[in-house]
Amino acid sequence: MMHRIVPTLPLRHLAVALCVLLPGLSLTSCGSTPKSSFYVLTPTENPASGEPSMRVALELVTVLPSVDRPQMLLTVGANQRSLREFDRWASPLPENMTRVLEMNLESQLGLTSVYVLPSRYVPPVDAIVTVEILQLDAFPNGTCAMIAQFDVADGKGNWITSGQLTVNPSDATSTAQGPSAVAQNISSSLGRLSKLIAQTLQDNVKVKSKPPAGN
Repeated sequence: MMHRIVPTLPLRHLAVALCVLLPGLSLTSCGSTPKSSFYVLTPTENPASGEPSMRVALELVTVLPSVDRPQMLLTVGANQRSLREFDRWASPLPENMTRVLEMNLESQLGLTSVYVLPSRYVPPVDAIVTVEILQLDAFPNGTCAMIAQFDVADGKGNWITSGQLTVNPSDATSTAQGPSAVAQNISSSLGRLSKLIAQTLQDNVKVKSKPPAGN
């Protein structure tokens, strides 16, 4: 009895054939990788101007390890998170948040009033501010929830006061959807946090001497 030999295609040729014969297959399944999109946080205040009212040292913001990653992490349920592999932060989240807070605070306290730690040169300061993001949930619809704790110490590190800001999804300022709206709403939340920190500094910190402008 004779057996018929059926020719076979190498796997790579078979994959190409399936893409041609089955147009419903996604490009991803046929070997094409989607392009990544990158997002940044932005200050909400106008550029700084005027003489500084005090000098402040701002330590690098502390962020939860679960969200301190290049990919955007979305909350899709009470106990479920979705990692958006192709929606990424353009720079590390703690550094981006710190830079936004620095620019916002300078807009309210005066130009050259904020020094980010660690830094090669920091002049004598009137206050040291530390910020910790205790909760940060970003949702698929673009809204976010945030709980931020901050502490204020004098220039020698002696504690003065603390404060906390809670942001709910209903506080969203952007009507957009998706990852872009997430970046906008987190930026807005940092804007609210900056105002609270600035007001706390102005109400509780004794300025020893008014620093000269431009230094």
